[in-house]
Amino acid sequence: MVDPDGERPEESDSSPQEPSDEGAPARLPLWLIALLSISFLAFVAAMGAIHTVSGVDLWWQLKTGEIIRAFCAVPYADLYSHTAAGRPWVAQEWLTEVLFSFLYSLSPQWLVVWKTLMITFIFGTLLRACYRESGHLWASLGLSLLAAYAARPFFDIRPQLVSYLGTVVFLSFLLRPGGRHLWALPLTTLVWANLHAGFHLGLFLIASFAFWESAALLRKGRPRPGRLPSLWSVLGLSLLAGLANPNGYHLYLYPFRLMGHETVMGFVVEWFSPNFHESYARPFEAILILALVCLALSRRPKPPVALWLLACFLHAALMFFRNAPLFSLMAAVLIAPHLADVLERAALHSLRQPVRRYAIPLALLVASFLSGGAIGQAKTLFGQNWFETTIRRSAFPEAACRFIEARRLEGPMYNEYKWGGYLIWRFYPRRKVFMDGRAEVYFGPAFDAYYRIHNTHPGWQQALDRYGVRFALVDVKGGLYKALSASRNWRSAYQDTIAAVFVRREKAIVPKASAPAQS
Repeated sequence: MVDPDGERPEESDSSPQEPSDEGAPARLPLWLIALLSISFLAFVAAMGAIHTVSGVDLWWQLKTGEIIRAFCAVPYADLYSHTAAGRPWVAQEWLTEVLFSFLYSLSPQWLVVWKTLMITFIFGTLLRACYRESGHLWASLGLSLLAAYAARPFFDIRPQLVSYLGTVVFLSFLLRPGGRHLWALPLTTLVWANLHAGFHLGLFLIASFAFWESAALLRKGRPRPGRLPSLWSVLGLSLLAGLANPNGYHLYLYPFRLMGHETVMGFVVEWFSPNFHESYARPFEAILILALVCLALSRRPKPPVALWLLACFLHAALMFFRNAPLFSLMAAVLIAPHLADVLERAALHSLRQPVRRYAIPLALLVASFLSGGAIGQAKTLFGQNWFETTIRRSAFPEAACRFIEARRLEGPMYNEYKWGGYLIWRFYPRRKVFMDGRAEVYFGPAFDAYYRIHNTHPGWQQALDRYGVRFALVDVKGGLYKALSASRNWRSAYQDTIAAVFVRREKAIVPKASAPAQS
């Protein structure tokens, strides 16, 4: 790792001395290190493969990829809704959507394979980065496993996995001394920018290292050839590379627009702050506490750039829980040398000989535990449809959709936000949705109307009238289901354990008013 002034540790006068062999953990043979690493990756891959996350957005991404493949063009305006038709839409994941559509056309199971491989690459890269920074296998394994559990709630088939991998790769490259390898980052940015808008994270990392190394140069008053000019040049080239996408400079504005609607931030669960009363946030809490403890106890230098990145990514994770995996990945790499220092100094006060004597049996035991866990988790997928199990397809209103198609219900539709993507995949272009997971497309009156209707706030019936809704597909566990059941203007046409279809009574039909202008 670079030191606080951005120099190689061996070039710094204050660089920590190598820990003496007396307190160091017993060195394991290479074959055992490889066995532990492979067992860890198998465990994490199996854990990711079997983890079920409702594929709310996957369906409209599949449809978008299908359209791009069919017409060889990326859409720039909304195609799928009757409430925001023609509004600007930044299809920022277009290349991943094309890949998803292609894999789905081969077999839906290939999407699960893609997710599993991505998780393997992410945590394989993370383990390597942690080990390179710390030189301590046990610290690296522990941190990587904890980061995997912290990221597990987001192990779904979504393009954001690309940004997890990109973040670890960029951080790993930037922590290496020297500057030659940095020239791979602009090309990586070019690919990343077309796979997912999270490429901003890579640019932020480059800018952070360039700024803090420049600050160190100004403070010390002596130049350091090579790395610093490379950092600024790579940042400039990466900024230009990010423009090479179908949306041009609009892609740089996308994250700011996405976070520009308070109602959405208070409605979509992944934009909530973490709730530490819930079990899903415990691994994130654990890695946060561990980071604070290691920074407090470690005697190794703490580079300002590392503290800056930890603070920024922690702020992002505490604001929006969807950023918790990014903080966990970042923290694992940055605190690895400090955890290693704490463990090595603690070993000085232990009985070294028993520790050395049982190091290999302990490593074999851990490898066996991880391998057994991987096999045990993988067994749960045997005899099942991997794709349908992983995306929890049973949570979508498939039977209700068949009813709508059989009865040929037409006209403007109301639907739940969480089902919008599935309905796009199922109905487009025959029927258009009221709302789906592309929240930024609906900012303004459309989303405000949905929020009012969904929560049955005063004026919800007028909002349905304004958009001329003829039938509604609603969650039987929601408040709107009860409100429509009690309304004289609607009749229940279909119901199962998941969804209900309500049709407006003929005498209650009102002409569709022109939708309010959307800002």
